[in-house]
Amino acid sequence: MRYIKRHAETLFLQWKQTCRQNSHKLALLVTGSRQVGKTTAVQHFANEQYKNVIYVDVKIDSKLAMLTRLSHDDVCSGVENYCAARGLTFSNDQNTVIIIDEVQESKELYERIRLFNRQLDCDLIVTGSNLTKAINYFQPVGDTQEIRMFPLSFEEYLDYYGAYDYYLSHSIETICNEKLDWFRNVYQVYCIVGGLNLLG
Repeated sequence: MRYIKRHAETLFLQWKQTCRQNSHKLALLVTGSRQVGKTTAVQHFANEQYKNVIYVDVKIDSKLAMLTRLSHDDVCSGVENYCAARGLTFSNDQNTVIIIDEVQESKELYERIRLFNRQLDCDLIVTGSNLTKAINYFQPVGDTQEIRMFPLSFEEYLDYYGAYDYYLSHSIETICNEKLDWFRNVYQVYCIVGGLNLLG
């Protein structure tokens, strides 16, 4: 089954295009409940927009300590060493993005968002499902732009079927006269799915 593109990716692209304005780079913080498709959407966006994608899964990464111990003076070299240990190539430039997934699981890494954002030239995307867990952590205020994701919308589901433009450009009356049964059937399936992105 092909990927269901999320409308949040348009917001991700706006962030990428503006995150370096006024010489102040911002990391992207993607929040939302579990199983709404944050990881899948972020990875899809990153693979389309960057030549080099470094993905860090905080929950299972056996090399995570190499990142959580970094200080102000060794961020770039530390990330290079981390990538080398994982068999990845790191290039500290705008063609590279680091994705840190489920960041709330590591207090040390969460508190280094600001450090990573300011010391690295590459882009940084961070995801978190339960950031209430991080409320007592040091907050990277002023260094992140937050985008909250929600479960798959009916509009996104229509987009998957190639019907979103039709939906936007026609009145309810026209839809009822021309394609009511089709829309009703698609909506019934969407209700069974429950608005969850089952692909991620």
